[in-house]
Amino acid sequence: MTAATAKPDYITAEQLKGSREMSGTDYADEDVRLAIASASRAVDDLTGARFWADDDADQVRYFTPHLLDQVRLFPLTELTAVEVDPSGYGSYDDLLVRDSDFVLEPRNAVADGEPWTALRLLRGGARRRFPDRHPRDCVRVTGRFGWPEPPERVRTATTIIAAKFLLRMRQAPHGVVDIGPDGMAVRIGRYDPDVERLLKRFTKRKPLFR
Repeated sequence: MTAATAKPDYITAEQLKGSREMSGTDYADEDVRLAIASASRAVDDLTGARFWADDDADQVRYFTPHLLDQVRLFPLTELTAVEVDPSGYGSYDDLLVRDSDFVLEPRNAVADGEPWTALRLLRGGARRRFPDRHPRDCVRVTGRFGWPEPPERVRTATTIIAAKFLLRMRQAPHGVVDIGPDGMAVRIGRYDPDVERLLKRFTKRKPLFR
């Protein structure tokens, strides 16, 4: 995690060094650090997503249903509460009970090391459908959002991009290539077919929430 961005890296320095046959060396440690931090944020930019979980404290987010019985969620790692505003006036009076009123999907997310991305009402639950006309932000979800761990394909894409960054940095005069306050300002990866294939599954569609 870098002090400037307070966002975690998706690979370690040793992982990148190992891919470049640099294990056990320290002559390029600062370049390695910058390359990894910049590559991690490049993956965020390319996908429109992020692959770490919130801190331990719960966060509250609001969602608008896209079907009568379903809501797409920002990736969710731990769930604390789901409440519904039946009137559309900001009164979240309906507290739903997991596995009685709704289920989180994909059902195998935990076993697969992935977050939940949807909530579906159960026919036998207290509420069979969301409020008519789906009032904006009528579903309030409390929990920890994000991914429990970066998926393997994200780590691989980060390694590819970081290796390219590192090569350019080591070949440039003084070992620097356009370093800005948020890391290296190099646009790379969008046109790399391998990176595109690795990240395609994780690239977000236009969000239905704010």
